[in-house]
Amino acid sequence: MKPLTFTLHLRNMHPFQSFPLKSLLLLTSVIGVLFFFQRCERVRLPLQGEELRLEITAEAVLVTEVWLRLEVEPVPEDGVWQLWRGDSVVWQAAVTDSDTVAYDGGLLPNHRYTYQASLVQEGKVLARSKSLALTTMDTTSHDFEWEVIEFPSPFGSGALYDVAIID
Repeated sequence: MKPLTFTLHLRNMHPFQSFPLKSLLLLTSVIGVLFFFQRCERVRLPLQGEELRLEITAEAVLVTEVWLRLEVEPVPEDGVWQLWRGDSVVWQAAVTDSDTVAYDGGLLPNHRYTYQASLVQEGKVLARSKSLALTTMDTTSHDFEWEVIEFPSPFGSGALYDVAIID
């Protein structure tokens, strides 16, 4: 049995010269459109039978400010976050991803606040989160106790030349 051999004849021709240009453009356009729709995560709501999940959690609760994480699934198209403190909207932004962090400042120390997130699309409330109750931290008494720490060094003396206290 003889081995099967192939012969390739190359000419001085551009690689795509034998392939019609219109077909190539059509093929790349179709691949581009399919890639775009495959990567698109945002959906138009409300969807039939699909539940929208909206959650709010505390990222950081400080003396006069709070940082809250807002999460939604699936991500709506043209949606707007609203963060409510009591009965007032204190923050809002366009929904661009499945989660975001919201900031509320100028709060009172050692005070209880209740937050709720809502998702609005075209003026209609699509979903609300459960309420989240937080208490801001209290201020300190400023009665600090200092401790001296020695840094031994093989060169005779150890020294700490700079200290930074943040917040």
